[in-house]
Amino acid sequence: MTSLNKLKIPAVFALGLIVSVSQSKSQSTVSTPIVGFLKLSLPAGKSALISFPLNQSPVVSGVFSGKSGAVLSTSASLSALPATLANSDNEPLYYIELMSGANTGLLVEVLSKGSNTITVSSSDAAQLVGNESFQIKKFTTIADVLGADNSAGLLGGDSVTTSDVVWAVTGGSWRQYFFYNDGFGGEIDPLQWQSPGSISNKGDARIDPDQGVLVVRKPGSNTTVTITGQVKATPSFVPFINGSQIITNPYPVDKTLGTLGLKTGNSATGLVEGDSISNSDVVYKLENGVWKQYFIYNDGFNGEIDPVDWQTPGSPTSQANVVVAAGEALLIARRGSQFSWNINGP
Repeated sequence: MTSLNKLKIPAVFALGLIVSVSQSKSQSTVSTPIVGFLKLSLPAGKSALISFPLNQSPVVSGVFSGKSGAVLSTSASLSALPATLANSDNEPLYYIELMSGANTGLLVEVLSKGSNTITVSSSDAAQLVGNESFQIKKFTTIADVLGADNSAGLLGGDSVTTSDVVWAVTGGSWRQYFFYNDGFGGEIDPLQWQSPGSISNKGDARIDPDQGVLVVRKPGSNTTVTITGQVKATPSFVPFINGSQIITNPYPVDKTLGTLGLKTGNSATGLVEGDSISNSDVVYKLENGVWKQYFIYNDGFNGEIDPVDWQTPGSPTSQANVVVAAGEALLIARRGSQFSWNINGP
């Protein structure tokens, strides 16, 4: 488990949000997607724990006509999918969103394609019947939200010590990205997103719809990032792993700790509860420049002495109404085993 002290993350946060959506309906039951934009403030010298709960438009829509092992058949045209479906880290860059069936809303990575077939992992295939309607979308990338040329205006430099740093968590492993700028305007080395120790372009580093990033800014200029896209119209299945990860509500709506649906009383379906942060799952949240810790208090007496409720260390006052704003991410330190957080949209 990665600790905040080890990461040496400045404890400052600021986030501004504007959401505009439009929706029109035909005379049938089919409606157009909800689309809109989200503005995120990234003040200089401060850190922002943010997410991007607006998805790319689908590049393919269709219905599966069968399944053989991990290979799914469809009559839908797959020509809009590129020949190379992975990014520079060899991670799948496209995913299937199930639009019907028992697992509506499930996201499944696309590993490869044929003329009328799609291959997924064996574990993902086990969750599919092979007759569901689906959409294929591209994962949002760092270049999508911050600009391939750093149009977001983050401070660039020749290393993470001189640049603003974007932290992302994949499978419990922390990754750093920064915009490489050696001061020569790209005449010697290209201006691009990089990771420490690599000269490869990492602008295609993906950000999953249910994940967030931590942007650690150095002194410089304030900036605002505007993202556009579609609101997810299906339920979501957010994987919680053992260890540290940055998670988010996958929809652009405010929630509270109490309405996130993480207090279930069962560590197989929700957060581990306990009488202190030393034996509970811990939620880290940036509030007005200060890291706050939250956990679900449960002293083992089923609420007969003290209620089972959201608390912060050192205070018995309920924290269930603490707001988690649209576009805000949370850092989770998970003690329990992996489970799937099921959350419905607005």
